[in-house]
Amino acid sequence: MSSKRCARALACNTIIWAAGVKASDAAAWLETPADRAGRAIVQSDLTIQDAPNIYVIGDTASVQWKDGTTVPAIAPAAKQQGTFVAQRIRHQLTGRTVPLSFRYRHLGNLATIGRNEPFLGNSV
Repeated sequence: MSSKRCARALACNTIIWAAGVKASDAAAWLETPADRAGRAIVQSDLTIQDAPNIYVIGDTASVQWKDGTTVPAIAPAAKQQGTFVAQRIRHQLTGRTVPLSFRYRHLGNLATIGRNEPFLGNSV
């Protein structure tokens, strides 16, 4: 297969858009286990094993969720993780009781398919 771009149009009734991403190499440079996607496997408090002061969040982290699945690697989850970690650090610095486990709240899915064409779903 040639690496040159094809400039010819192909008529169709269905258009499929897909994007591929590669996980950060953080698991490798932290020397911690990674999942199939390469995300660092974290404890319930979002720290890596044997390193209670190293937090991994967002799409770099593989966080256990419900029914053996992992928290989706999406912005709302990353925001919740960031808030959780900030609260843990603040509580550690002020000597207060530290929240033990991160709990993800899925608030639904939203995608913009085109101008003025939103899609909203609430299942995962």
